[in-house]
Amino acid sequence: MLFRSGAALVTSRVEVPPLPDVLANEMSRLEKWVESNEKDFKHAQKMFWVLKAPIICVTASTSVFASFGLKTEGIIAGGIAAVLISVESKNPYAIIRTNCDLAIHELRQLEQEIVSRWNSGYLNGKEPKSLTAEIIVHVEKEGKRINDYLKPSGSKSRNASEH
Repeated sequence: MLFRSGAALVTSRVEVPPLPDVLANEMSRLEKWVESNEKDFKHAQKMFWVLKAPIICVTASTSVFASFGLKTEGIIAGGIAAVLISVESKNPYAIIRTNCDLAIHELRQLEQEIVSRWNSGYLNGKEPKSLTAEIIVHVEKEGKRINDYLKPSGSKSRNASEH
């Protein structure tokens, strides 16, 4: 901790013990969950573009055909685009991708909260066992909330008991 005392800069260091094993295990569990969501995100990203790229190409070619007076080709390309768009509208990968991305960020934030709550609780004089229990309850509550929005999207949701 740094603070100014007159014109001099004074440094004071307060030692905080490392996280207890129980909280370190929670951090590991959350990290595995993040890795799983990163994998799901990458897969959903690929599948999202597998349909989106052809839609863009076929839709663009429709206007090119029309500009050259190729009515039949334009109509066929328009029909193909319509079919691709209807298939893509049933594609859950956009939702999975969004939910996985959100979960990754929220789980990373939760990992940081564990450390922050431990440090601040310890520095405020909280008893380590009750502080640890309080943090675990918070992590479980947040994990359930994250799990609940992952389930409907079809992505691989996790809960605390699965790790």
